[in-house]
Amino acid sequence: MSKITDLEKRRKELQGILKPLAEKPRLDNRERSTWNQYKHELEKLDGELRKLYEAREVRHILTARNTPDKDLSRYSLRRAIELMSEKKPLDGIELEMHQEGVKEYRELGLQRRTESPLSFIIPSRVGYKPLARANSGQNVTTADDGGNLIQESPLLFLEALRDSLVLPGMGANYLTGLVGDFPISIGTPFSAEWLAEDGEASITKMEFGRKSLKPKRLQAVGSLTRKLLAQTSADAFVEKGIISAISTAIQTAAINGTGVAPQPLGILGTEGIGSVVGGDNGLAPAWKHILDLETAVAEDNALFNPQYAAYLTNTKVRGKLKTVPKVNGTYGETPIWERGPAVGIGEINGYNSFCTNAVPSNLTKGNASGVCSALIFGVWDQLFIGQWGGYEVIVDPFTRSDYGEVKVSIIMHADSGLGHPQSFAAMVDVLTT
Repeated sequence: MSKITDLEKRRKELQGILKPLAEKPRLDNRERSTWNQYKHELEKLDGELRKLYEAREVRHILTARNTPDKDLSRYSLRRAIELMSEKKPLDGIELEMHQEGVKEYRELGLQRRTESPLSFIIPSRVGYKPLARANSGQNVTTADDGGNLIQESPLLFLEALRDSLVLPGMGANYLTGLVGDFPISIGTPFSAEWLAEDGEASITKMEFGRKSLKPKRLQAVGSLTRKLLAQTSADAFVEKGIISAISTAIQTAAINGTGVAPQPLGILGTEGIGSVVGGDNGLAPAWKHILDLETAVAEDNALFNPQYAAYLTNTKVRGKLKTVPKVNGTYGETPIWERGPAVGIGEINGYNSFCTNAVPSNLTKGNASGVCSALIFGVWDQLFIGQWGGYEVIVDPFTRSDYGEVKVSIIMHADSGLGHPQSFAAMVDVLTT
């Protein structure tokens, strides 16, 4: 067995030992010693597993770049969809990967949405491999059908998904190849107290496995024209459209998911993050709010790995912060949002600042209905995004047939969560007008 498999097995054993102890309101000395011993081992093991997951992913990506498999490089998502839309069976590398995907789903205990002959699976392995691209000069001549889609360099599906997310670039952990629930927080912090020689230490009921990533089904739906599917040069367009839909959904949920099943709970809804209040009816952002956000994290001793600390907001707040001076004064003084180290990245009080419209701008505070935005400061390596297995694709050639289109649904399993909520703080009543 691989080291990852061995560690996952040991983690399950440790969870079995710790869970009954966590459910007790009080531990005796022997039980407390057992808890301390195995909790420390579990935390160390989880850290090692995360590193192994990330290292495995890097190896897959490097292998895909440097030594692409000649057969797998011919895999075409567009062709697989086209075959399904024509009610033809998969063949060649597309069939082989589907069979591998079915096996992967079975091993991970994931349920397929349908067993219909009009569905197939892209295994996670394809996510790391370069997909074939036509370079013959062919293109779709109609712009609305995706004209001029030639892409000579290969595209990595999973890497492209990651690149379309702003969060991993900020330091968030994107974990793939997960099996079962993945704990990202175990237990509560210990507290110390001074006691008389014969005094008994108090202990509150410990929380065990307080937060875990669990596979949740995410489905993206769209339509592709039959004319587009017939073009061998349209692979990039098909993939990018799907990737864009998935990345938008993942990012939105990680930031502002409701937590109501089956949706993940986002940063803004997580109990325990710091809060900075503008006003009863919202307020325009000011330098004081920036300092308060940083203080909310720092005063909880939660500024872990400050190299990953950064701000995140939407385009409305970014535009506003570029006009608001750090101190009260005249126009032209240094604004809160300054130029950062690279294009698309700003700087606020020495920390990088990022922008995505996945951060909501339609929040409500008092009589400021649907016009408030959020501004988040956090240590982003405390955000975890997990993915289980590959992607199930369902092809429906009937619903949109009158329009010459094929309806396509793609399903994956993912989740997100925070390791230490105290590492984040948010202001959710920012007014930009």
